[in-house]
Amino acid sequence: MAHTLRDLAGAVLAQDSSTTPTEDAIGPPSGAEGSKRRQLIQRPAAEVDETEDVDATGSWEIAQLSTRPQAHRSNCRVVPPGLIYPKSAYEGWVPPLPPSREHNALADFRVSLTVRSPTARSNVDNHQRNARRRSRSPRSPTRDGHGSRALSQSSASPDFQQFKLNHFSIYKPGMISKYPGELAPLHHLCVKAANNDYFFDGILSDGNTRHYVQNVPFKLMSIGGYCDTTQHVVGDQIWIQSIRLEGTDTWYQLCEPAPEYARYHVQFLWLADFAKHFTDYLHRHRGVLLREFRAEFHQELVDLYGHDEEFRRWLREYGDTDFRRVVTANQEFLYKESVDIERRNLDQPIWDEVYAGQLTAVKKQTVREEDTVVTPFVYECFKDMPWSKYLSVAKSRHEKFDDQPTPDPAKMDVDEEFDGHVRDQSVTEITPAQSVSKRESLTGVSLGLLEKRSESEHSRKQLVSAIHSLCG
Repeated sequence: MAHTLRDLAGAVLAQDSSTTPTEDAIGPPSGAEGSKRRQLIQRPAAEVDETEDVDATGSWEIAQLSTRPQAHRSNCRVVPPGLIYPKSAYEGWVPPLPPSREHNALADFRVSLTVRSPTARSNVDNHQRNARRRSRSPRSPTRDGHGSRALSQSSASPDFQQFKLNHFSIYKPGMISKYPGELAPLHHLCVKAANNDYFFDGILSDGNTRHYVQNVPFKLMSIGGYCDTTQHVVGDQIWIQSIRLEGTDTWYQLCEPAPEYARYHVQFLWLADFAKHFTDYLHRHRGVLLREFRAEFHQELVDLYGHDEEFRRWLREYGDTDFRRVVTANQEFLYKESVDIERRNLDQPIWDEVYAGQLTAVKKQTVREEDTVVTPFVYECFKDMPWSKYLSVAKSRHEKFDDQPTPDPAKMDVDEEFDGHVRDQSVTEITPAQSVSKRESLTGVSLGLLEKRSESEHSRKQLVSAIHSLCG
């Protein structure tokens, strides 16, 4: 009795198309018949388009097998969007530590808030802040036990103190009218009037002492590493200073962000590295123009840091050698950072090209027409509208030609154009017969144009009639 493989094919097709059926799904084969069956089982499912019958003598019988197409299974899932508000804004959220007030945390850290004179405290601004930043930028970055850059104590001011801020989220105040309470990246801080004050949540730590704080206001940020070509990344050399600490040299060093804020901080870290390279480039060159960021800026960075894998990874994240759009898109942040570092950067001509408050590279043009310039055809379509008084009709090329006397073909100069269609070579001498021939040629062109105008006029009237009927 012959053993058909129709059941075998059914078992194969019942499996997922990405897997190979096993012997257990069909039954344990035995003997020579089982060996041949195993050879069939090991084929991909797509190749099973016929059955092969084996009789008792070992001969093969081929029979057609009709199979139904198998749908490929795919895993479809919906990924929820990230949070746009800090977790502390959601009811029922449990913080990682019992919340503390900032002044209680500082008291536990035994912080001595040595405040400078009242005049100095009231005059704290970005320029003073960045002057301090440069004085404490690490000369030779060292590594602490957590793999982060530690400040070189020899380069820090005597009163400088820092505390680590982990699991942090930075967001806008809830009292503003535009996007109140939403998470925000740090490169928006102090670049516009509505972004002068931010808040943060996070875990402050000093050694083994930790405190979780919420709704702490701040408006100062400091980035280290500027004008230091020995390092190419900012890393964790980013500090913020709360309003309570203004006028002191006590700062909070940003370390690991909260999961919901990580996507904002990763974006800022890339831009902070670019701001360092941008400011360093302005420090090395005078008279910098936007066109230099098309290729020269990239080449100089590769010459300086191309040997470093971390730098090459930073370049790959951007995926281009033209950085002009990065400059123009973030011109306010770059202006703030570079001018805070060196006041002479105010004189760089690139700001005349990109900075919103200083666009003088292109001279202002005189306004010659205040209304909307339209063609006669468009004007005819909308002349009965209430706002048609703001339309100004521009003469077409044909109308401009009609206002001028008909040119004499015998006096046409080189490249003189007749009605946009006839272009002749220069004519110095012409016989009467040639003159008549040319006049006939021009007359034929004019007749053709008149026919086209007639068709256009008919179409225009139909369109105007349709618009009037629609407008009632």
